[in-house]
Amino acid sequence: YFTPFMGCILNILYELRGSLKVPAAELGISAIKSRQQTLGIVVLEELLIQSDPVPAATAGKKTKKSHKEQSAETTDWIELSYLYKSIHEFDVLQGIFCDKIWTKSITREAIQAEARRDYNTAFKKYREALCKTDWTDGDPLEAEVIFWEDNQMKCLDNLCQWKDLENIAIEGVDRS
Repeated sequence: YFTPFMGCILNILYELRGSLKVPAAELGISAIKSRQQTLGIVVLEELLIQSDPVPAATAGKKTKKSHKEQSAETTDWIELSYLYKSIHEFDVLQGIFCDKIWTKSITREAIQAEARRDYNTAFKKYREALCKTDWTDGDPLEAEVIFWEDNQMKCLDNLCQWKDLENIAIEGVDRS
């Protein structure tokens, strides 16, 4: 992930945003690994704007979307949240989870704890979410579960809990 090269690629994606569609996950990972988060944010936000079929005149009205459309859109917003989190923009991150995507309340609580640098509480919230099996409001999306898994490990990393981090990593590999 050579930074100048990835910057060039992201710039091309931005310039050709109307004609090129790139999976949000690959875009986000590339931007983070090449330290081009701000450019990745701009490109991903433009892709989200391009994919939003709601015209500006009716933007205030709620439109009914199919579960598949909601799932894909939510996944893209979660990828955008990874980019904002990587540059420590917790206010924007909280805005995404409160206003743009319908995630579980426990996700928002964990993010708020992380924003306060209360990694112990955040870890417990992520762990609780991962262990819960009976959701009254429907099962979480796979992208949200992956978000919980990634962030619980980041919390352990911040807490310097290496043995717990190792156990969770091995647990994840065993499930794969």
